[in-house]
This record gives sequence, C-alpha cells and structure tokens, in this order.
Amino acid sequence: VALQAKDRKHGVSSTLSPKEPEGILLVKPKDNELKEFEANRKIILDILQTHSPEARLRGVVRIFGGGVKLIDASPDDILAIKNTLIAHGEKEVMDKFDLITPNRRSPQFILYNVPKEVEADSLKDGLLAKNIFLADGNNKPHFKLEFSIPGRDRRSNHWVMSINPKKYEDFLSKEGLYFQFTRLRLAEFISVKQCRKCYAFGHTTRGCDPKNKQLCAKCGETREENHRCNGYNCINCSESNRRLRTNHKTDHSCLNRNCKTPIRQKDLVIQRTGYGL
Repeated sequence: VALQAKDRKHGVSSTLSPKEPEGILLVKPKDNELKEFEANRKIILDILQTHSPEARLRGVVRIFGGGVKLIDASPDDILAIKNTLIAHGEKEVMDKFDLITPNRRSPQFILYNVPKEVEADSLKDGLLAKNIFLADGNNKPHFKLEFSIPGRDRRSNHWVMSINPKKYEDFLSKEGLYFQFTRLRLAEFISVKQCRKCYAFGHTTRGCDPKNKQLCAKCGETREENHRCNGYNCINCSESNRRLRTNHKTDHSCLNRNCKTPIRQKDLVIQRTGYGL
C-alpha cells in the first residue's frame, strides 16, 4: 500500500515534519534461539531500567523474527541507548543480537504514465538527456530508479525514484520531467507498507511472520473457513487507542481510506526521511 504526498510546493509540511529526526535502533536476533519478541523486549528494557532509567523511549515495537525496534526522540538519544546496551548487557547475551541504527530514508518521487515498453535504463538515459538538473557536472545522476507500479492505463507504468536529499527542493519545484517528446507528471511519493495478512504497518505480506494467521480486514478476527464478521472493528485504530491512548473511531475496516492510523504512519515516514534542508 502506498500513499502519495501531493501539493507540497515549498518544502516539507511543517505540520508533518519534526524539527529533529527520530532515533531508531533495531535489535535483531542472529539465530532461532531468540525469536520470542516479549522475551527479547524484556532483556532490552531490563538493561535500560537498571543502567539508564532516565531514557525516554517513544516506542518499543515488534519487528519480523522476534526483533525489537526502539524509537527515541533523536539520533543522539538512541546512540546513548545503544552504547548502554553494549556496555552493560551480558556479552554472551548481546552477542546473539545485531544492533542496527538504520540510515535515514532518501526522499522519493513518482513519475506518472511512463510507456510500459520503456525499460529502466532507457528511462534513466532519456530523463538525463532532457532535464539538465537531474545530474551533476560529471553527469552523475541525482536520482535512482527503484521500481515501477502498473498504471490505470495498461499501456503505462508509474516509476518511483529515490533522490539526492540535497536536491529535494529542486525536485519539489518541478511538476513534471521531460522524456522523449512529452512531459511526465512528477510528485513526491511517501510509501506506507501495510501487510494484507495481519494488516499491521511496516512490512508487506511477504515479510509477515509465518506464525501469523490471516485476519479479516473488516472485523479484525482470524479469517477461517466459514468466517462471519460481527461488524466493523479496525484492529489498527483499536491498538492505537490501547497503546497510545488515542481516541480513534474503530467502526470501519482497517483498509478504509479515511482511517486515522495510516496518517500517523505517513507522519512517521516523513520523520524518518532525510530531506537535506
């Protein structure tokens, strides 16, 4: 599932972009011995409670394979937490985990209605030939074509590109790019991943834990044979109300376009994007 940011003409929206980027630390088990999220969560939080009780985490989230994602207010704060885990965690235990601070996401844009027969290399060369600002003085591109999405018109694809963060304003100011003898529409692209099996955010169906059962998008219950819904209940809004003390309505499908939780996820993607501003 992908959400696209439109009509943002002059930089990142002040209502969505934080003044400071969040800090993220991924604690990933190296083998199958430590695949239980709750046990791994306890290991990490016990160390912090004992040796860094002043730490203020914004979130402790399950990731694939029983791993733990820690979210803090800034990269400096999360680095301090990482150092605490390394310095005070039992070496034999911590050696079983990878501690990863992921790079910030590069901004992405989507180029609409590219003829389906055009391959990535041809598109790249064609864009560079007609749009001077897309490369530096040595003709090194400021963008990388990532993947294509089928368009509504079966004869075309939409292409998503990652860009040099320092060139974000240049791309944002362009509403289209020239290719061959036409101008293709360009817009910022903010991708929010949502699984179609468990309907959680942050991963796709392919990356869902095999232990998870197929849920019903309407009521949130396990969708077994002869399943009958008992009415609408958005599992994501219900979970947000429980964990974050929000007050979202839950009487809708978790795929409803007006659901509040994807908006928060979009906000988080923006917070974790490096705009080079």
